[in-house]
Order: sequence, then C-alpha cells, then structure tokens
Amino acid sequence: MRCGPLYGPCRLHEGRRPPGQRERRRTAIKRLTSILCLVLLLGALWLARPAGPEVPGLAAPVGAKNQDLTAIDPLHRREAVPLHLSITWERGAKLSAAGLTLADLVGESDVFHDRHALNDLQAIDDNLRWMLSRSETTISLSLGPNAIDSASAETLMQNYLDGIRHYIEQGYNAVSCSYRASTGMVTLSFSSGVYSGSNLTAARTGAMNAAIELHDRLWREGTLRATMDQSDIAWVYYTWLAKNCAYDSKAAASSPSHTAYGLFQFGQAVCDGYTAAYNLLLKLEGIPCTTYSVNDHIWTVAELDGRTVHSDATWGDQGSYVAYQYFGMTEAKALSRF
Repeated sequence: MRCGPLYGPCRLHEGRRPPGQRERRRTAIKRLTSILCLVLLLGALWLARPAGPEVPGLAAPVGAKNQDLTAIDPLHRREAVPLHLSITWERGAKLSAAGLTLADLVGESDVFHDRHALNDLQAIDDNLRWMLSRSETTISLSLGPNAIDSASAETLMQNYLDGIRHYIEQGYNAVSCSYRASTGMVTLSFSSGVYSGSNLTAARTGAMNAAIELHDRLWREGTLRATMDQSDIAWVYYTWLAKNCAYDSKAAASSPSHTAYGLFQFGQAVCDGYTAAYNLLLKLEGIPCTTYSVNDHIWTVAELDGRTVHSDATWGDQGSYVAYQYFGMTEAKALSRF
C-alpha cells in the first residue's frame, strides 16, 4: 500500500478486502462529478458578482448636498465629534484606516535643509515634509549673516506657501516669516486663514476623522473592493464628492468651504475644499497625489495605476449630475480649460 502526503495516512482495513476495479471506477466518477459541480458553482458566483465601481445611493457621513445648513453651528461654537473606530488598520485588506493621522499621510522624512537657496523647490518640499511628518507648524533656517532682507523674505514666504498648497489636505494655507538680518536666522510659521489656535487643531482632526469614517464605510459596504485598481477607487471618491457636496458660490475668504473639514461637516466647498477632501481620501488609500494651481483654481494630480492624471473634483460636481470628463485628464486637457 502506498502512503505519503499525496495519498494521505495509511489505514488498515480489517475484515474488508481491497476495493475492486468496478468500485474504483465508481469512486473516480463520483469525484469527477463533485469537481464539475464545484466548478459550475464558482462560475455562477463569478457571474453574480457586483459590477464596476458604481456608487449607488451613497449617503454623506456628515452634511449632504441641498441640506439645510442653517442649523449647524460653526466650528468655534462646537467641538468636532471624534469618531471611535475599533477596527485595526490593515493596508493589505484596506478594511480600516483607524488610528492614522495627518502626519502619517506625509510619510517619515529625515531630510532637512537648514540652509538653502530661496528658489530651491526640492529643499523647500523636503523641509515641508519634515515639518508635517512631525506634526509641527514652524520651520527654522540659518541662511547666514546678511543673507536675508525684506525682499528675499517675501520670496521665501511665497515659495513655501506654494509648497504647502501641494499638501492642501493638511489644512494650512497661510505662512508668516520672522528673521534677523545680522545672523540670517529665519522662522517660518504656518497657519490657516479660516481657523486659528485650537479651532485649527479641531478642524484638522475633524477632517481626518470624517475621511476615515467614509473610507471604512465604503469598504465595509463593498462599494470599494480589493479587486478594484487605483483608478476605480479614485473614481468612487470623485463620484461621492460630486453627489454629496454643493459648490458654495457665496463663500468668503474665511469660509470653512475652503477646507476639507468644511466639506465633510457642512456639505459645501469651493475648489480648495474639494481638492483638500479628495486628496485626503486618496492618500488614505495609499494613492500618491498633489495639486495643480492656475488662475485662482486648484485641482488634484494623482498617480493612478502608473499614470499621472489630473482630476478636478470641483468641476466634477455639476449639481444635478457628475461630470466625468474632468476625471483622469492629461495635463494638456486640464490646462486647455483656461
């Protein structure tokens, strides 16, 4: 009698003779029949699977299009409600993003340049990533004696402001600069034109919590699935924003509509609010993205399945319908609109 892993363990059959040729043939037919039934069942399940990255009837976690916003208190009169999630983050399964912070979305950075040229955009980006990954709000430079004056300080501030807009989901859109010309010591401080102090902290935390809640719900409900590629996932979030947010045509410069928190909490936004929320959601999925700005407008540039594409979530929201022609554009097509 042969035995081993392929045949299973040996057994003694007391009082029974080995099966004859007819019995062996009957056993083989039964096995083939079982295998055929299993194949047919798997085929039926495959044909019955949900199709495509459709987003039917999604409800906004907080705020929704055409919602009466007058009953919602502004941030300085109410605390952001924390979302208590118990599922552990598992990047492979994408089940939950619980526990992630805005600093985590930047990625660890050990590169810092305490002295760099005013227009060294790579050094500026390295310094911003270093600051954001440590949840700090200031950058200190040592440019050397008499290396800084009011004009160069203005240039430095503008370059850092342009740089921080690439991380629009972080909630910073203002920068101030203090310096001492004799030593060349410079301090850049980052803030928000909408929130200040503890309100800014609450808004950043609130936006992150709302994005995590939406991310987790879409995965739990099966709207997002492991079979989807990055373009499918980005398509789902693009659709959700268009269906669950309204463009705030009356937004003032200090309106929450300029922020991801304003979009999630009040269901209204302008271009930087749409882009901040969209980039935040994409980064929760591990999708690299940044921004592109022109003519007082800003939109998302993302790496989807190895391709660099431009997606304008603001223009995607046409009120009564979703304009998908502004999803996954080439740079030339995105710029041809202006």
